[in-house]
Amino acid sequence: MDDLLTYDAAATYLRNRLTMPTRMKSKGFSWRDEEGRERFTTGLDSIPAGIRNQAFFSARVAEEHILSPLREISDSFSRGEIDLATARAGLKKFLVSDGYLSDDGIDEPPPGVSLKEWREARKLTNLASTARLNLILRTNAAQAQAVGDYQQMMDPEIMAIFPYLIYRGSGLATSRADHAADDGKVFRKDDPYLLSHWPGARDFNCHCYHEECDEETARAMGGAVPPSPKAVFDNPSGYAFDPSAAFTGAPLDGIPEVKSRRAMLDSIRRHVESDKVEFVARPSNGGLLPSPAATGVISRSELDAFVAAQTESIRSRQPAAAPDSIRIGELSPDLRDMLGLSGTSEIRMARGGRRRGVTHMLADHLDALEGGEFAEAVAEALSGRGVGCSLVMKPGKRDFLLLEAPETGALLTLRRSGADGWEIVSAHKLPGANGEEYRRKQSELRPKTR
Repeated sequence: MDDLLTYDAAATYLRNRLTMPTRMKSKGFSWRDEEGRERFTTGLDSIPAGIRNQAFFSARVAEEHILSPLREISDSFSRGEIDLATARAGLKKFLVSDGYLSDDGIDEPPPGVSLKEWREARKLTNLASTARLNLILRTNAAQAQAVGDYQQMMDPEIMAIFPYLIYRGSGLATSRADHAADDGKVFRKDDPYLLSHWPGARDFNCHCYHEECDEETARAMGGAVPPSPKAVFDNPSGYAFDPSAAFTGAPLDGIPEVKSRRAMLDSIRRHVESDKVEFVARPSNGGLLPSPAATGVISRSELDAFVAAQTESIRSRQPAAAPDSIRIGELSPDLRDMLGLSGTSEIRMARGGRRRGVTHMLADHLDALEGGEFAEAVAEALSGRGVGCSLVMKPGKRDFLLLEAPETGALLTLRRSGADGWEIVSAHKLPGANGEEYRRKQSELRPKTR
């Protein structure tokens, strides 16, 4: 009998999120001043959904000492370790001790508190209010549940039996019209519409749910609705959550200004270290670059000559006549801007060591080095069109940049060197499933199925 499948996407999602303090409100807005000039404020809705999907935050909570215990209790509730009342009570106790004014469920203000202060305490703007804490706890739990459901439902074995989903509205009198309109509709599970309208995690306080169904049931209900061409996030609240994007990498180029991308990248890097989590950033176009990844790339003959000289030196255990590193080129301005990287980002190839450069290639990728694949993979990854790109950040380690040419299977791994330089770790060609598996191991935060 086969082992029972278990899934850990929800737990992995909760564990891997960044803790992101912010002074932003939920949604930005604009207005015109007395002289007719347009003014605007920036809200959390200006941060790409792919980044928000991988972070724990709450609007206008910028203090780390507040956000960290808030996350700890929220995650415990999301994992089912404590109930809502226990989680809320624990947070209220902590927040009141820090100076927040809490409501306690009664209509009249308690002794010594003015009616104005009491009304303010009951609003969503007050972090210690019942309404605000319920919103935080339920929203994060719903998102974790959605990630877990998505992993389980999209398992190929499950998809083969139940390829459809029935959308169920909450049936509440307060249900939003667009949510109620989808009640009873049948969708294919791979319909992009669901990625931006996932039942239960579609918007704040969404109480919708879903049922899986087979082909026969779908036909009996009139068939599935025509699939949408893409996911569209259009909630007036600014809320956006895509359960499929929890582990696929954040599109930093969704932030309009390059300066802001760099600031965001610096902030993410700090949280990677403080939270001990991993983070992957990619361009928004499916991770593909619109132009070559590098400029000023040297010729294959120059690279081959350097590698040959270093190989002979390493094998003979003699010093090489050539320099121990060579300039390969530099990352293109487009790539640097899309990922928020600063500096000229020079790329070098070195004699290296056990985990990088020629020494690493000789030890772990000898066939690629001797068969001519190495120089070919470098050229295709740096100079080709439609190259995939992933920036990988891990605590206690240097940043990695993974470039892959999907058509040829060329894979190039770079490691940050110095303030803004990069050095080649390895380059080889792994087309098909082998290349996909290698790329996933290097650059994706995939949960496990056991």
